[in-house]
Amino acid sequence: ASTRYTPFFGGRKPFMYIDLPDQALQCASTLLCVLAQTNPQCDYCPALPMMLALLLTGPLEPKMVYAIAHTVFAVSCSAMTYAPTPDGAYRFMGTSMRQHLEMAHTFDLLVQRKLPQISRLVHQQLKETFCTLASEWFENLFATAVSDDAALMIFDVFALEGAYALHLVGLGILKLCRKEVLKQHTWEDVENTIRTIAEGLEGAALLQEAFANFGYIGRPELDQIATEAKKKCSCTSMPDRIHDGLYYRPEVLTTSRIITEAQWQTIFFWIPNDSPISQLCLTYSTSRDGFSLQTLYRNCCEVGACLLLLRACACEATSQPDSAQVQPDAVFGAYLSAAPAVSSKYYGNASTYIFTISPREQQFTAVPVANDWTTTSSPATSPATSPTTSPTKDSVPQSPVGPRNTGGNTYYINGFMNKLVI
Repeated sequence: ASTRYTPFFGGRKPFMYIDLPDQALQCASTLLCVLAQTNPQCDYCPALPMMLALLLTGPLEPKMVYAIAHTVFAVSCSAMTYAPTPDGAYRFMGTSMRQHLEMAHTFDLLVQRKLPQISRLVHQQLKETFCTLASEWFENLFATAVSDDAALMIFDVFALEGAYALHLVGLGILKLCRKEVLKQHTWEDVENTIRTIAEGLEGAALLQEAFANFGYIGRPELDQIATEAKKKCSCTSMPDRIHDGLYYRPEVLTTSRIITEAQWQTIFFWIPNDSPISQLCLTYSTSRDGFSLQTLYRNCCEVGACLLLLRACACEATSQPDSAQVQPDAVFGAYLSAAPAVSSKYYGNASTYIFTISPREQQFTAVPVANDWTTTSSPATSPATSPTTSPTKDSVPQSPVGPRNTGGNTYYINGFMNKLVI
């Protein structure tokens, strides 16, 4: 798995901040893809990639790293409170946008109650909150805010105490920054002061400050504050799921004779995020079903959106009459927002696009231009129109789903008895 195709669960690429060797980088990418595929119910848990990166800085085997990450992830998806449930589980990370918002507001309320001087400056005078800063800290497990050594020490405590420890560490940082923060007159200066001081803190001193001054905050009290924060967030409208930079590796049930494993990853990266892909299987192939467009229509009549994959084998004539210079195969295709079918009018929506895989990878999507739709670019030559090409077709269906109207015209797909227009 390449970092380009790695799911980061809505977060940042942790490998930009933690220097991992190539082998650990490859391992982290693979583990994140596995976690995304085995946990399709969650696509927003930005602390997860950072947790894997921190675990891989140690001597743990990949299987052990996966076991730890999978367990913490599973507990985070089920444990909704900071206090232990009857089975001893408590929250580690937020697993939705709403949960992260609630955690950030919980920290903001903690600052109001436990650090009143800083709270008066930020909330009353500057009319700001600590929600954005807290979100950044929690989503990266403080790894982007403190030194590497301090981040590893914080992670050790986090592995034992869960998200409860993150709130205490955040309060500890503000406590150590209090004198300098109170001298500032703008929110930008406050943020810069906190970031600068946090980068120079030693891990042991920070943890001692956090737990010595705020360790008295019990988990039940934190749950009460979290309940208050939840009420404040209840009026905020936001999706529980996002797809910003998120990639899931669908299960391919039929081995393709056209697409390689690396090329599959590129295609999956292009597929629209609102397309509910889980499993892919072969519906039509010229090698199995023959060269009949009517058979293609018939086989695809009960599927929704699908992928159309083609391979064109081109031969270039040479000066020798009995020989030909074989050129590399051209692999191209299209993502169809609705299954191909004979129709008296065009159908589909703007999520439809065409692409090339070989000899180069390029996607051609529709974009709105002057109340109409056009493609972002056009290929120099089209293998499908070359007189020396002999196409082979695969149609790989996805989960049945009706087309989504995105506005503009709908001149995307049309099926005729003798041709398919995309």
